[in-house]
Amino acid sequence: MTINNADIIQAVLQEHQEPTKGPSYNFKESDIWEEISKLNRAEQAELALAMVQAYKHHMEQATNNDDGDAYGNASGIANVLLLILNRKLPFTADGVIEFLVTCQDRNLRTWYWYTPVKKLTRDYLKDHVLTPELQAAIEATCNSWSQLYGDAPKAANQLRLLISAETKTLAVTPGEPWSDAAKQTIEALPETKQATWIQLLAACSTASGGKPTAKWLKSAKPLRQAVGIDTFQQYLVEWCPLVDQPRTQPLPGWRGGDDVIQDKNADILKGLVWLCADQTEEELVRALGKLAVSAYRKIPGIGPRCVKLGNACVWALGQMPTADAIGQLALLKVKVKFGTAQKGIEKALTAAAEREGLPREEIEELAVPTYGLSEVGVRRETLGEFTAELMVTGTSSTVLRWLKADGNVQKSVPKAVKDNYGEDLKELKQAAKDIQKMLPAQRDRIEAFYLQQKTWGFTIWQERYVNHPLVGTLARRMLWQFEEDGKHAVGFWFDRENGPPSSQNLGEVSAQSPPDLEDLGGQGKIANTTQTSLKTNLVDLQGKPIDWLTHKTRVSLWHPITATTETIQAWRSWLVNHGIQQPFKQAHREIYLLTAAEETTRVYSNRFAAHIIKQHQFNALCGQRGWKNQLRLMVDDDYEPARLLLPKWDLRAEFWIEGIGDDYGSDTTEAGTYLYLATDQVRFYPIDAASNFAHAGGGGYGTYRNAPAEPIPLSDIPALVLTEVLRDVDLFVGVASVGNDPNWTDGGAEGRRQYYDYWHDYSFGELSATAQTRRQVLENLVPKLKKIASRCSFQERFLVVRGDIRTYKIHLGSGNILMEPNDQYLCIVRAGKSAADKVFLPFEGDKTLALILSKVFLLAEDTKITDKTILSQITP
Repeated sequence: MTINNADIIQAVLQEHQEPTKGPSYNFKESDIWEEISKLNRAEQAELALAMVQAYKHHMEQATNNDDGDAYGNASGIANVLLLILNRKLPFTADGVIEFLVTCQDRNLRTWYWYTPVKKLTRDYLKDHVLTPELQAAIEATCNSWSQLYGDAPKAANQLRLLISAETKTLAVTPGEPWSDAAKQTIEALPETKQATWIQLLAACSTASGGKPTAKWLKSAKPLRQAVGIDTFQQYLVEWCPLVDQPRTQPLPGWRGGDDVIQDKNADILKGLVWLCADQTEEELVRALGKLAVSAYRKIPGIGPRCVKLGNACVWALGQMPTADAIGQLALLKVKVKFGTAQKGIEKALTAAAEREGLPREEIEELAVPTYGLSEVGVRRETLGEFTAELMVTGTSSTVLRWLKADGNVQKSVPKAVKDNYGEDLKELKQAAKDIQKMLPAQRDRIEAFYLQQKTWGFTIWQERYVNHPLVGTLARRMLWQFEEDGKHAVGFWFDRENGPPSSQNLGEVSAQSPPDLEDLGGQGKIANTTQTSLKTNLVDLQGKPIDWLTHKTRVSLWHPITATTETIQAWRSWLVNHGIQQPFKQAHREIYLLTAAEETTRVYSNRFAAHIIKQHQFNALCGQRGWKNQLRLMVDDDYEPARLLLPKWDLRAEFWIEGIGDDYGSDTTEAGTYLYLATDQVRFYPIDAASNFAHAGGGGYGTYRNAPAEPIPLSDIPALVLTEVLRDVDLFVGVASVGNDPNWTDGGAEGRRQYYDYWHDYSFGELSATAQTRRQVLENLVPKLKKIASRCSFQERFLVVRGDIRTYKIHLGSGNILMEPNDQYLCIVRAGKSAADKVFLPFEGDKTLALILSKVFLLAEDTKITDKTILSQITP
């Protein structure tokens, strides 16, 4: 029996509308499907196109008339149409175009047609030439799908591959520096090599998922081999740094502006990165590390640029069989702080540890690169008649100098080296840059040891810390604790012939006498020391060698919470007198003991409550210090407090905060994120206790459904944990408080007057523990600064500077300034270098201390000030 298409479609609708059909009904069991199955493939293709027209008709009725029955009819037709399209049908070019054009119309809701339409297009192109009309239809469909969510962009990329294969065009989209460079480079190649790269990039554009499948690698690796491993690596090393540069073509309407990486290009980069997983070339490893940082870089109001690309870099680094790759992962662990990335980095490090047969906790220590340093802090290479000497001079600084055959030093690069050793010179300069990036990451890793209860056997500690060519430049400036069979000592690395680190390269300054602090220049330099037995190089506070150390000795990072006040002060003096700048506060570390008020409140501390802090700055600090936190939006939603997980102690610390403000747009960003937070209690819970939640705008914290979560009394918290957690919270408030911002105002709204009151109270109020430490440092330091000592004095919370025009009171907490006699506020924003930059400080990392010193030097000679903004304020 012959049935025309209209009759079949009508029968399909009648079958679909049959009220007795339940949800488990299978259309393939119907009589009408049996009739459809009897049609030949050409007839089925004609029926499919007729059903497309019928579908469009019913969807238009449904949209124009809000007709529910029409929606149902369209749905019934689409379900049968998709069944028909499971077969390979002989569509014409016009037929394929009809499907593509239909899928471009979002009002027709053809979202679930992507896969079958992509398949029928591919099937057609296997046997037919790509016509200009069909190419235009495919490109228009790809552009439409690329702007949608879900699987649509992926389907668009796969559809584009069909054009690339037929037209021999590159899959990359221009408009990004890296894609422009790739296009230019590949199009300049001979035609046969171009074709190979076109195939490779087309394959890379299909990269999907968190890691490549075996099938994907099997098909992509031969293409990589075809372009040549060396060429592949060379191009990636050239292209990866360009990903961090702004777009060359704007994307109107896209959030993120010049930082946007288009989805198609991101997939191509992702595939290229995956293909690096079995490589070991140092430059390539470095390029992937930088690419990960760029991909994870946050765009204000949006978040990370391209998480999937960053994750691909992390996966590849975790697979690379080289210590350099593990070093890059360790660097990323410190530099990239948001949760998704951290999980991926941890997974990659674990995979690397398993591959190397090492415990996970040791992999980061063992994989720290040396960058060619042959001694602690020094690398020497002979290049012709010159010896290059690369020296570590601080936690983020290096010096490259040149020694002539006669031993004299030449600072500039010799011409003979430039002419004959270009690659060696390039590698030396790159090593210097890598060292400057890696050392801060290693410093942060070492500082985290306090809450990790980290200890080592003496021999292992020697190898991985004080004798390590790179880490030794940090470890030799730290105090260490040694214990064995009831014996206990705190010691410092000290070469009795050459002096301690930071003294060898300071000219005539003797290691045995206090240096002139202004001559030291704050360089924190590292000694070029000989490797002798550490038994003679470790001394105690009295300068006596610690001579009982054996391989059984346990070593840990010393914390001042374990020492008396007298011992702490003595170590501080010892370090200053020997010109040693510690990488972070250790001897000068703030200590937070339980107060009487906290004994009264028992289970919580209000020490840092009632502050107003900048939310985004606070969130960034949380990431740096390992706290988990989520930006709060002005929405009807609940959030956990900022929290620090302490698995070694089975504890969870919480800092309670809430968003403040009621005016959307005034008290929030455009995205609705609160600008400011109010601070509240600090509490401790068992690590597995039920989580607390509070509404974004406040209202009190509590568990869901009253799940049990009893806070632990503060008196039961180990002293080391309490002091370190409270120190973090003090840092959050001390840095993120609006009271630190000299340009902060109350915005003029009467309802926010309390913000101004808080700003003034904090800017000039009581000193925190950090500020008290700062005062102690300055009280010791200022009298030795000949240029300004006679003009400075201390008055409660202030460092008072007597200028010739006015007298100035600099608050030791905020760094803000009041002028006598009427306590008029003086706003100074630091710009450029000052004399204070040459002053030796006993530790790194306190920007406010450096800022205060720069203001002291400026105001002590206020008659030399030329800045009109400052002059207008200080002139009576």
